[in-house]
Amino acid sequence: MRSIFKFLLAIIFLITTKTISAQGVTENPMKPFTDLAGNWESTDAVLDFAGTIFNVNYFADFEKTSDGSGVIMYEKCNIPGIGKLNGANLIGFDPFDGQYHWFSVDNFGTTHDHMGSFTDETHFYMEHKSIRDGKEFLEKIWFDFIDANTLKLKLVASTDGVVEQTVTATFKRKGRGNQQQSL
Repeated sequence: MRSIFKFLLAIIFLITTKTISAQGVTENPMKPFTDLAGNWESTDAVLDFAGTIFNVNYFADFEKTSDGSGVIMYEKCNIPGIGKLNGANLIGFDPFDGQYHWFSVDNFGTTHDHMGSFTDETHFYMEHKSIRDGKEFLEKIWFDFIDANTLKLKLVASTDGVVEQTVTATFKRKGRGNQQQSL
């Protein structure tokens, strides 16, 4: 009976080791995002909502979570005539589908998941697809990691292939702490 117990423990150990190894625990795929920890600002953000252009200061604060296995990003900007955007984003990597998941929630009613991956060491692409009022909604987002203190963003959102919104911004690191930016 004792040898059966040892045999079962050995099998459990091997299965667990194989699963952890398959998940790539030795490397942290979140490093490009955990390296963003700190406060960021874009003073050149351009929001185009169906032809109406807004130039805004856009803030993004990144924080590590879960021992660096995830990142929370808070975003905000004040859009003249529309109001203040306040958003929260949770970023993680799923080793089983090999994709990054970026879940967004904001005070304008956005609640959806993006999926994406790095196309190379400095370029990241993600998208969200869904149905809105019976029409296909597609949001595409590109990040260019320029250097440790510069990040470029481009967002294109369309419904049934018609572009409704674009955002372009160059973010600069303003600090590495958890200071809050006010609008």
